[in-house]
Amino acid sequence: MKNPDDKSPSGNTKNPETIKRETSTKYAARIASMGNRYLVDRQMPPKFNFNKIFESFQNPSSGIIFHKLLNLFSDVPFKNDDSTWHGVTNTLLDPQTLKETVEGVVIGTQKLPREFEEVFGWGVEDKDHEYAVKAAHEIAHVYQKLVGFEEDLIRSKKDGANFKPTRGLGEASYAYIYLYDMLSIVKQSTGKAATGLASLPVYHTQTETKVRKVVEWGHTPESALDQVILEDITELMGAYSLGKDYFDFRLNNMNIDEGKRSTVKDIIAKMLPE
Repeated sequence: MKNPDDKSPSGNTKNPETIKRETSTKYAARIASMGNRYLVDRQMPPKFNFNKIFESFQNPSSGIIFHKLLNLFSDVPFKNDDSTWHGVTNTLLDPQTLKETVEGVVIGTQKLPREFEEVFGWGVEDKDHEYAVKAAHEIAHVYQKLVGFEEDLIRSKKDGANFKPTRGLGEASYAYIYLYDMLSIVKQSTGKAATGLASLPVYHTQTETKVRKVVEWGHTPESALDQVILEDITELMGAYSLGKDYFDFRLNNMNIDEGKRSTVKDIIAKMLPE
């Protein structure tokens, strides 16, 4: 769950010391304040027996993709925050390259408020199980940024038919771009995000803010990625990293047409390490 704030250089000044994330406590308060206003069509999602998944989450040698991603980015600081319930990946955005540098990850240890538990549809109730889902979500954010997926997506919009993936990404980069475009169509055709978390109004606001900023910095509006779609992708990747059974459960309860779910699963498999 990302949280860019609204700070930026004035005018068109391009200062590399740019958009820094809000503190996790401040961000949690901002999301919580909109809970009752926006999350009105709620119902408790079905439950998933998360016990075996949680055992794998706790065991670094279990072989689930989550631990492989953690090992890839072992130099990224992770810390817990007992004052809040949400997770955040802190980054800096460079206004010239639009590349984000990951500064660290903060994961709230508190239990989700009931209204968000209903909307997110994670299928878990225990706060430790929720923590595992949050951790998987945040490492998926880190992976997308540091492996180069988001950078390639931005370049693909600029380069069109001349686009070539970052060295080493190849098919995985094309799969990521295809998934982004597919979920964009889902959003346009249904008027909804694919996942409950991405449906929060804060991500629509973030997209609008980012479009405004990148234009101020001399880029095209298309250079600002849709934060709603990025959160959808991150929810999918995070769920997959915890195991295929949990991913299938989550996918079956998302706003994705049943006929497209197998395609989404194949795409996600191409984007993550085996």
